[in-house]
Amino acid sequence: MLSCNAEQGFDYFQSLIDDTIPCTSPDADAFIQAFKNRYALRQQRQISQQYDNLPIDAKSEDDDPDHVIVSFINRDNEISASSGLNWGHRNVITKSGNKHGRERNQAYIPLKAKVYKTDFFPLPPQRFIVHTDDDKSMVCTRAQQSAKAIETPHSNSILGRYFRKRLSVPDGQFVVMEDFLRYGRTDVDFYKVDDENYLMDFSPPKNG
Repeated sequence: MLSCNAEQGFDYFQSLIDDTIPCTSPDADAFIQAFKNRYALRQQRQISQQYDNLPIDAKSEDDDPDHVIVSFINRDNEISASSGLNWGHRNVITKSGNKHGRERNQAYIPLKAKVYKTDFFPLPPQRFIVHTDDDKSMVCTRAQQSAKAIETPHSNSILGRYFRKRLSVPDGQFVVMEDFLRYGRTDVDFYKVDDENYLMDFSPPKNG
């Protein structure tokens, strides 16, 4: 907040009256789209856990149909060496027997069955927008067999570059478990706003 001349402030307020509408007006919905901000609720829960005198939302995130946690750790409790964020590090043997190297940043976000067997994310080929906690936006879609991956269709390297930057890993470098542990988390939160918009939270722990 800033201090200002009271009369000038009041005059400015009055000048806006003709361009406003009461929030109780039946026409208000035509001008404002309201939705529950799941990312904001998560931040509130984190703060509540740090300070006992603040109320804690009794509803668990696991019970929230508009929220899922997606882990980068595979069934072997490791970061995959040739899939996920390291998809670009796999080598494909061509018909002639030669190994063909991929662009090293190619990546996707792996989805486990408990997520890809639901309708949380739209089925391919529908595209959706992922808005991130650091104010970035990416066009995404589900892909691969059983639609068990999230990719960036404009370029498979967009996700790889994004997460490497967040993890402070050089462009194109192989990603290992230590990179995630140093960052402070091995998963990412998705919050569904609607069928076309999602919030992706990969922010490090507050105490990290």
